[in-house]
Amino acid sequence: MKIERALTSDAEALTTLSLHSKDYWGYGAQLIDSWREELSLSPKYILENEVYKLTIENTILGFYAFGNQKGYTIKLNFLF
Repeated sequence: MKIERALTSDAEALTTLSLHSKDYWGYGAQLIDSWREELSLSPKYILENEVYKLTIENTILGFYAFGNQKGYTIKLNFLF
């Protein structure tokens, strides 16, 4: 198991993971679809923020992301 910086090429897999993780809790397809934009990670987002993935044998099991903030403020944007 290792934690490493996410690559821009991981954007689709990370988005899929966030959507499936939310869906696990039974919110329903309509609600999950309404959250699609805010649960999506673009390659640009990965480049501009601190995004890390947890992998085992090249399979992404989880990820977290800190948004770029000014000063000493750190905001956790994703944790899946």
